[in-house]
Amino acid sequence: MSLVLLFLIPFILCTNADPRFFTLGKTKTWNLLTDRTLRKKYEAESKGVPIQISYPDQILNLSSQQITDVDLAEINEYINQLTHLTHLDLSHNRISIFPNGFLAENKNLEKLDLGENLISTLPKGFLVECENLSELDLSKNRISTIPNGFLAENKNLEKLDLGENLISTFPKGFLVECDNLSELDLSHNLISSFPEGFLVETESLSHLDLRNNQISIIPDGFLAGNKNLETLLLNQNYISIIPDGFLAENKKLDDLALSENLISRFEEGFHVGAENLVRLDLRRNGISVIPNGFLAGNKNLKCLYLDQNNISVLPNMFMASNKNLKHLHLNENRISRFEEGFLVECENLTKLDLSYNRISTIPDGFLAENKNLKELDLGVNLISTIPNGFLAENMNLEKLDLQGNEKISQKDKREMRRRRMNVTF
Repeated sequence: MSLVLLFLIPFILCTNADPRFFTLGKTKTWNLLTDRTLRKKYEAESKGVPIQISYPDQILNLSSQQITDVDLAEINEYINQLTHLTHLDLSHNRISIFPNGFLAENKNLEKLDLGENLISTLPKGFLVECENLSELDLSKNRISTIPNGFLAENKNLEKLDLGENLISTFPKGFLVECDNLSELDLSHNLISSFPEGFLVETESLSHLDLRNNQISIIPDGFLAGNKNLETLLLNQNYISIIPDGFLAENKKLDDLALSENLISRFEEGFHVGAENLVRLDLRRNGISVIPNGFLAGNKNLKCLYLDQNNISVLPNMFMASNKNLKHLHLNENRISRFEEGFLVECENLTKLDLSYNRISTIPDGFLAENKNLKELDLGVNLISTIPNGFLAENMNLEKLDLQGNEKISQKDKREMRRRRMNVTF
């Protein structure tokens, strides 16, 4: 037996009581406060010394104990005796398979962490008795296949983490019984496509993480049944086209991340429907053209990331309908000039990053209407002249970065330093 069993229960959380330990056999050390029977025995053997207990969530932490499959088979007998257990942490161990009757008596278990183990297969009826399970972490394992009926009996599941595995496909009706699922992490897998009806019954889903997979196509009707979705992360995939009507039914979506894909253009109306969108991340794609009316219907947008693309020209009246925009990142593009009405309606803009572009001229009246602008980064461009009145029209600027613009005259630099101490050249 592994030496780990000498310290089998290293941590139990309980309020209003100091830890008391009781030894079963010669080596297995258990915290007394996890089981009523053991508490009674302790009180008897300690001459009736009272233990004050407020019955909080009872946590059993066996993380990072080098537990093997053999150890787990022995431990399981005792874990099943802890009928009041609500939290069990078995992460950072060497578990690859589960013994018969694993957690069969732990009907009150609410949180189970099996992350960072060696699990490759999930057995049929896995956790079937844990009817109150609300959080399950299976991240950083070697799981490649999700069995049919996976978690069919865990109707109270709210959070499922399957990130950093080897999953490429799902069975039809994946999570069909998980009506209360609100958070699903499938990031860092090998997913390239989705089965028909993917997540169709998960109406409670609010957070979906699909980062770092192999997704190239977003199918029609994707997430059509997830009307409560608030966060969708699709970063680091191979998506090239955002279909028309994508998000049409996701009116509650407020955070959409599509960075590090292969997007070069937008279908008309791709953003329609997500009227509560607050944050949109499109950085590190191949975007070269911004269409007229871009994001016109997303009036609640506050943060837009378009940096590290191939944008050279912005349309007239760019972001004219987005009066709530606060942060705009256009750095590391190919912008050389500004069209009429550039950001003129963005009266709440506080931060604008235009660094690492090809801007040579700052037009008269540039950003004069953006009275709330606090930070402006124009670093590493080709600017040689600062127009008269630029600082006077932007009196609320707290930070101005012009470093890397080697052609700015010493006269202009002296004048700007005289009038504004926090300018950087």
